[in-house]
Amino acid sequence: MLANFKKNLLYIRNKKGLTQEAMAKAFGYTRSLYKEYEYNKQPDIEFLMKISKDYGISINDLLEQDLEELENLQAQNKLEVHNFNHGLRVLAVSVDEVKKENVEFVPVKAKAGYLAGYSDPQFIVSLKRMSLPLPSSGTFRAFEIEGDSMPPHNPGSIVIGKYVDSWNDITNLKTYVLITKSEGISYKRVINKIREKGHLVLMSDNPVYQPYLLKGQEILEVWEYYCHIGFDGREERRNIDERLLNKIDDLSLEIADLNNLVRQRLISAA
Repeated sequence: MLANFKKNLLYIRNKKGLTQEAMAKAFGYTRSLYKEYEYNKQPDIEFLMKISKDYGISINDLLEQDLEELENLQAQNKLEVHNFNHGLRVLAVSVDEVKKENVEFVPVKAKAGYLAGYSDPQFIVSLKRMSLPLPSSGTFRAFEIEGDSMPPHNPGSIVIGKYVDSWNDITNLKTYVLITKSEGISYKRVINKIREKGHLVLMSDNPVYQPYLLKGQEILEVWEYYCHIGFDGREERRNIDERLLNKIDDLSLEIADLNNLVRQRLISAA
């Protein structure tokens, strides 16, 4: 954190073409005091707020990001990155040359990286982008789906979700892409119990999988299903039907065994 701040402070000064003396004067400090910040002094909140206000850079970016690297990456991709504050959460979004938000695509192979870098502008800029005819209002992101828990969406299908600002806005029985601390990225049908019990109930449309609870504090991001890009699911549907039939057969055998056991006990007791 301190290493990033020192590097960023030097980068800002050099970009403005200022000497340490001029930079110090602009902030109302002596050169010797300013120089300590640029070398090894831990920045206090007053100094951070001055830089943030004067140069339009968030305190979080001053401390956490490499501003020079981020600017170079944005220039290479001809993009800008905006950090939107949503309550206590920060959403990093890239925009194109006409300030229109991009639809970043998160493939399965980027799942682990997204969990670590979902709020990191450098990571967001590194994602591939999709051009889709979506509404101008709202922020959208595309996620590749894996597994067979949500038919008719097959592995490789892409779900486009709209960002949900508040967990309280999650609507019962709608489907959502959820970014969570424990599971990473998952796509489920949801029952919202956040207000009453502080959790969500996540359900699969494939009856082979059981519902489970997700605590509110586990949630990092929520994206409401808007549309999807799908593929032929007939073979996948057959596979699911076969597994479901096998499970029914297993349950039938267990019930038959229980009935036999009950009969035996009744005969013994007679």
